[in-house]
Amino acid sequence: ATDTILPYARAYAQIYVTGSIINVFTVTMNNLLTAQGATRFTMISMLTGSIINIILDPIMIYALDWGIEGAAIATVISLGVNMALYVGYIATKQGVLRLSLRNIQLSPQLLGEILKIGIPVLLFQLLASASMGLTNSAAKPYGDYAVAAMGAVTRIMTVGTYIVFGFLKGFQPFAGYNYGARQFARLKEAIRLCLIWSTTFGVIVTIVLFAFAEPIVSIFGTNAEMVKLASTALRLNAVLFVTFGFQMVYASLYLSIGKSLVGGLLSLSRQGVFFLPLIYTLPRLFQLSGVIWVQPAADLLTTAVTLIFAIKITRAFTVKTSESSQGGEST
Repeated sequence: ATDTILPYARAYAQIYVTGSIINVFTVTMNNLLTAQGATRFTMISMLTGSIINIILDPIMIYALDWGIEGAAIATVISLGVNMALYVGYIATKQGVLRLSLRNIQLSPQLLGEILKIGIPVLLFQLLASASMGLTNSAAKPYGDYAVAAMGAVTRIMTVGTYIVFGFLKGFQPFAGYNYGARQFARLKEAIRLCLIWSTTFGVIVTIVLFAFAEPIVSIFGTNAEMVKLASTALRLNAVLFVTFGFQMVYASLYLSIGKSLVGGLLSLSRQGVFFLPLIYTLPRLFQLSGVIWVQPAADLLTTAVTLIFAIKITRAFTVKTSESSQGGEST
C-alpha cells in the first residue's frame, strides 16, 4: 500500500482478519457439503451471505458513517450468517456426515491423500494473494492511481476466474470417479464438454470486457488517469482470458487423477512459476507498461505449457480407450 492507502488497508484488515476464522469454517463446510451432494444448500448459503454483505455495505459505510471499518464489519457479519446456516445444517442432522470429536482419527494414509491434492491448491491460493500484493508493489512507484487501476483490474478478472473455478469444481470429482472406474471414453467426453463451455465463457468475457472496459472500470473510480490505465490493462488481461478455461481444465484433470506433480505445476504456473519472475523483470525493463503486461505474459506461457501436457494426456487416454474397447470385445 502507498502511504495514503495504508491507513484504510490497516483499518479494514484489523477487523476482517479477526473474523477470518469464520471464513475458514464456512469454506470447510462448503466443501464437505458439496462433496456429499448438498450443492443447492451451499449455493443458497453463499448467496445469502453475499446478498447480506451487499445490503449492509452502503448502510454501514454511508448511513452509519463507519467508512472502511463499516465495510469490514459488513463482511464479517455476512460470514457469520453463513456460519449460522452451516451450523444449523449440522444441528438438524441433514446430509450423511455426523461431526464428532470422538470420531477424529489421525490416518497417515488419509492425510497423505488429502495433502497430495491440497498442497497444490493451497500454494495456488497463496500465490494468488501474493501476486495481487506484488502487482500493487510494482505499481506503487507510479502513484495511487496506478495501484487503484491494477487493483480494479484484478478484482474484475477475479469474477471471471471464480466462475470458471466453480464450473470445474463439479468436473474434478467426476473426472476422478471415471478415471478410477477406467471409463476413459466418458472422461474424454467430459473433458471435451468442459473445454467447450469454459472457452465459450472465456470468449464472452473477453468480448464484454474489451468492448466495455471504460464503463466497467469507472465503477471503481472516476480518476481519468486511473480509468485510462485500468482500461488498457483490462483489455490486455481479457484477450488472454480466452485460454483460462483450457488451462484450468487440464490442471484440474491432472489433480483429479492423482498426478499431483503435473497438476500442481499447471495450477501454479499462471500466478507462480511464470508470474513471479515476470513481476520482477518486466517492470524494471518497461516501467509501468511492464506492470500491465505481467499477467498476460504469464497467461501466454502457461497456455503453452498446458498445451504440451494436454496433448500428452489426450494421447494416453486415446490408447487406454482403445485398450478398454478391445478388452470388452474379447470378453
